Amino acid sequence: GDGGWRLRVAIADVAWYVRPGDALDRCARKRGNSVYFPDRVVPMLPEELSNGWCSLVPNEDRSCLVADLTIGADGSLGRHRFGRALIRSVARLTYSQVQATRDGPAEAAVPGDRIDALYGAYGALALARRRRGVLELELPERRVVLDDGGRVTGVETTKGLIKAGKVGVVVAGHASVLAEMVGLRLPIESHPLQALVSEPIKPVLDTVVMSAAVHVYLSQSDKGELVLGAGIDSYNSYAQRGSLPIIEHMLAACVDLFPITSRLRMLRQWAGIVDVCPDASPIVGKTPVEGFYVNFGWGTGGFKATPGSGWVFAYTIAQDRPHPLNEPFSLERFHTGYLVDEHGAAGVAH
Repeated sequence: GDGGWRLRVAIADVAWYVRPGDALDRCARKRGNSVYFPDRVVPMLPEELSNGWCSLVPNEDRSCLVADLTIGADGSLGRHRFGRALIRSVARLTYSQVQATRDGPAEAAVPGDRIDALYGAYGALALARRRRGVLELELPERRVVLDDGGRVTGVETTKGLIKAGKVGVVVAGHASVLAEMVGLRLPIESHPLQALVSEPIKPVLDTVVMSAAVHVYLSQSDKGELVLGAGIDSYNSYAQRGSLPIIEHMLAACVDLFPITSRLRMLRQWAGIVDVCPDASPIVGKTPVEGFYVNFGWGTGGFKATPGSGWVFAYTIAQDRPHPLNEPFSLERFHTGYLVDEHGAAGVAH
């Protein structure tokens, strides 16, 4: 009513079935979270549980956690509360089913007015996001395609097939996921990397300040926000969220460098994924898969070498052999033992 919405968001209460310290809890801690890929899911818990008792199943009672929200027409959050509940859902919908119901007049799994109400709440929240200036990336899903002989033939995306005899992969994170599409295992660890942005202030910094002593870097954006970053979280994960100790250390280090920043409020925090090789050097070159070339594993310092690595990577793809500059950075070095140890070169710890 009043041009707004009351939205209830329910998720399965996994803690009801997984008790602290039991075998399931210990196993889940090793994985950390479920990982979602374009064509499959690697669940945190055994699949029988994650898709059964620990999942919302239509027409069956399930324990759940509920957020009960009141959303204004402008996307503002009004009253809200959290609690435990018992839910009996009526349908389990895919994205395509929801879109078909929205588009009509095809047979719908649930009444169209319910979908319309959800889209109304979504529209208000999306409007509020745009006002806040949230970064939105609409990227298609993709999968590398091989022929029967194991050679690259192209990349399949949600927008169609891109045919190509050669494919170069240049990513900051999730390199192992892409390499797995062609059956290639990599000596790479993926870690969350966090950053913070403060409220806008008048110009105080015209350069990037980095301290290896207290381990933080600091710069100021054109909008006046201070941008803070530090090292990676020590655990391996594909989850784009970090741990609180990294944030605490980052802020403490910033205050050590510039005590006046203790008066600032932080507006946003986020985490991305970075790939790190055992020797902290990248992998740039050919692979055992014909037509599949890689340039990744740069850790937190890749931006410093982007122009140079792009030039030698283009040479490698065009000539089907490495340039003398990137030849030492081949995947083969992990078989021969000729590693390129660069742990001290980035100025930040890996």
